[in-house]
Amino acid sequence: MKDDSVFRLMVSCEDGYPLTGERLGELGVRISINGENQNNEKNVDIDVSLDGRVFPNTGGMSVSEVRNLRHMEEKRNFGGKLLTYFYIKTKLLENELLTRISKKNGSGILVCPTKEMEYQSYKNALESTRLFWSNKHE
Repeated sequence: MKDDSVFRLMVSCEDGYPLTGERLGELGVRISINGENQNNEKNVDIDVSLDGRVFPNTGGMSVSEVRNLRHMEEKRNFGGKLLTYFYIKTKLLENELLTRISKKNGSGILVCPTKEMEYQSYKNALESTRLFWSNKHE
């Protein structure tokens, strides 16, 4: 998967890059802390331990391969948010991030931490990819 692109529906900022954050449609993950849901989100992407750490193979930011996307419209309205398909080449992901198949559904892909790390480091690694995401579909 290292030379492939992955896709994600996200809110586009005025500068054309994805909005970062911890909610649906943002470049980041929805978290729970020691199993307690945060931000009143319906779903959780990764659990953060009480001491602020995340672990590999326990969740991550969901993305899709193009062949797994059911609808490839350029923009979609979801719960009042206008979401745009962005893509990134997986080789541009930081050294602290890796892609793997989701254990939950078997066909989705997650962008996960490569090792045990502080949640803030994982969040920073995800956000540092912001300028590598493109919504210009070839």
